[in-house]
Amino acid sequence: MSWSDAQTYCRSKYTDLSTVRSLEDNKDIASLLQSLISLKDLVPAAWIGLHRNFWMWSDASNASYSSWADKQPDMGGSKDCVKMKIDDHTADWSTESCSNAMFFICYSDVRVSALRSVKVRLSGGSVELNDPALQDAILLQLQQKLEAAGIREEVKLRWRKQPDGKVFHRAPPTGWEEEPGIHI
Repeated sequence: MSWSDAQTYCRSKYTDLSTVRSLEDNKDIASLLQSLISLKDLVPAAWIGLHRNFWMWSDASNASYSSWADKQPDMGGSKDCVKMKIDDHTADWSTESCSNAMFFICYSDVRVSALRSVKVRLSGGSVELNDPALQDAILLQLQQKLEAAGIREEVKLRWRKQPDGKVFHRAPPTGWEEEPGIHI
């Protein structure tokens, strides 16, 4: 595909065209490129996300790392996009016309997720806490408080039901050994 078609494809299926921020990234992508393309006996070259818009990555971040081949980047003509090419186990970059059809490498963000369990203790009142509408209202308030505190990442709140199917349990009278709690 052309560079812009490859970018569109990567953005629709993954995150974006590959971004190389370090020598380690360059080696990883080169290794992937070498293994994929050598299976088909083709020239090991592919679009990466760098392009000449002040040499920025497709995701609009600055290019602080580079691995240009000799006499590159070629500033002549309309060679505004960058390919990675494997020669003798080196991964060098060179400019290419963006309209040329070429293999390409996409990347996908991998987000680490964690499950957290929090005990909540509510006091006072005689309202039925196992009413689904009330539980939804409490979750909404908790979500709003997280957002107000600047926590806007992908936080999903949910109630954890106990073996009896209920979320909330009334606390036993004080003096009992077990500490009751509500889990979310």
